[in-house]
Amino acid sequence: MKNIKRTLTILLSFTLIMVLLLPGCGKKEAGPLRICVDVGGGGRFSSSPTPAMEFGNLLKTMEDFGGPKEVEVEYIPAEGADRKSVIKHLKTELMSGSGPDLFIVDAYDGNFYDDEPIFTIPEQMIERHVFLPLDEYIEKAQFAQWDRLTPKVMEAGRGSEGQILVPLAYTLPLTCYKAEDYAHTPSPELTWMDMLASDDMMFHQSAFYGRPGDRFLSPSLVFTQLADYKKEELLFTGEELLDVVEQELTLLGEYQAGSWDELPTCYQGMMSPDFWPSHNDLGSYTMDTLRPETPMAMVPLYNKEGGLTAKVTAFAAINRNSKRADEAFFVLDYLLSKDAIMYSEFYQWITHQHNAMVMDMDVGKEDYCYQHQPMAPENVEQLGLLRDSITSVGFANILDHEMEQAYIDAYMALYEDGGDSVESLADIPTLSTCSPEARERIRELVKEAYRVMAMELQES
Repeated sequence: MKNIKRTLTILLSFTLIMVLLLPGCGKKEAGPLRICVDVGGGGRFSSSPTPAMEFGNLLKTMEDFGGPKEVEVEYIPAEGADRKSVIKHLKTELMSGSGPDLFIVDAYDGNFYDDEPIFTIPEQMIERHVFLPLDEYIEKAQFAQWDRLTPKVMEAGRGSEGQILVPLAYTLPLTCYKAEDYAHTPSPELTWMDMLASDDMMFHQSAFYGRPGDRFLSPSLVFTQLADYKKEELLFTGEELLDVVEQELTLLGEYQAGSWDELPTCYQGMMSPDFWPSHNDLGSYTMDTLRPETPMAMVPLYNKEGGLTAKVTAFAAINRNSKRADEAFFVLDYLLSKDAIMYSEFYQWITHQHNAMVMDMDVGKEDYCYQHQPMAPENVEQLGLLRDSITSVGFANILDHEMEQAYIDAYMALYEDGGDSVESLADIPTLSTCSPEARERIRELVKEAYRVMAMELQES
């Protein structure tokens, strides 16, 4: 009997040791909560405050509410070889099942910079089982009003397992007039073709989204979904892209010819809670004359199918293999809270880089001011109508980049066609006055852009 007991003791001890050695069993040291932050271009144009400083302040605020104390934040270099090296290392970590616990990143910086984002096509990450499904965490959220986060935009981050990517901000192009000068009711029934064909020149003018360099002006905003990301197939043809580019160049010609000079001044920008007028070629409004508290008529850029196409400009996701997922969600939950939106300067880096809109639909109502910025009740109503008119949402990605670059290259083909005679904007040839060679050059540029998009979709 003693021998049997001794044998059983040895077997049980051996079994316990083996269980502790098995992968995923036993207690493992998780280490500090790792957060990867890549928003606002890394603050490359500002010495103080930087995204790092403001995010550090936000983490300190979270500590007061029981947030994580052991945190390691990795800020991605803004540009150059260092950025490429860090991104390559991060992707290697993710493929091996490790990496940061939480990602807070820009979707795509637009053609302001040539820097590759961490995730060139975020939509493809949704079904690759890299990030954690969050539905169960959202049900237990403490801070954010998740049911008040713009549902149509949130849906873009959902997959077969639930919410995978969490949009932090989104945008779409707007032309804003003072309410005393114009009236418009956004509608999901209106199309881009309606804008082009309209005899209402203020509505027609709003189909023009600016000269290259003015704002996020990718032709993708005229389309709805760009690709089937599972099948890795584009959902539009090269001829359709060429048509959109040529139509925009035609509008550019109207602008250059002064066809809209007698219209009331307007602000062309992006949907945002503070309407920061970073570019304003079509009017003379300034920060002193067109503010969020100024009642406005907001005319969006409609898409070809009807309604509005919005682009997610920043998002967050939690690593599927995170050992500190609860703490990672704590940070994400607070980041989307009313307090963070109202008071954290970190949001300036999330929204101002793209002139983007925050996710909470209640911002601007009563005392809920974004960054202490009051908003006229009429504008709050207009923003609600714009949200209701959104019919398609995508993450800004490398396809947007290529479409935007195609438009820029086509514009440059017209500019170069003018040669030494171009001394002002009015001297640049239009699509109707350019040489046959320039017209063919534009066709070839768009054709090449389409080829590159198809290739990048399969390689990403």
